[in-house]
Amino acid sequence: MAEMEPADQVAPESSDQSYPLGVLPERVRQAPVEAREAYAFATDPENFKLMQILRCYCGCEAGRGLKHDNLFMCYVENLLPGDRIVYSSHALGCGTCLREASDASKWRAEGRSDQEIQELIDTKYDRSREMVPGEEAPTP
Repeated sequence: MAEMEPADQVAPESSDQSYPLGVLPERVRQAPVEAREAYAFATDPENFKLMQILRCYCGCEAGRGLKHDNLFMCYVENLLPGDRIVYSSHALGCGTCLREASDASKWRAEGRSDQEIQELIDTKYDRSREMVPGEEAPTP
């Protein structure tokens, strides 16, 4: 049987708000393509490690009271036994979170390492970083 792309799968409505891994909830499937692609990338188990090392730069770690430790938490509230996932709706309404995941996806497709992607995200989104005179920003 051929595997379906996560964004093409239909998620059954569930009273516990959890879904099988790879199945996007209705609110994500109805979102613009950029959001669907970001959620599909961010919640693909192959990308969990990367998403967990990327810092989110939208302010959700403190200023918005969400206490997210990483970009993964902007997309996933909880991973449950039996390969089930509880999605976070935060990234759905956050342009910064969507752009970061989109950039990570693009750079992963280019063959960049997790460390390279982390450095590129930090360079592009961290407004508190100051360039050292003479230093050039990495080319995304």
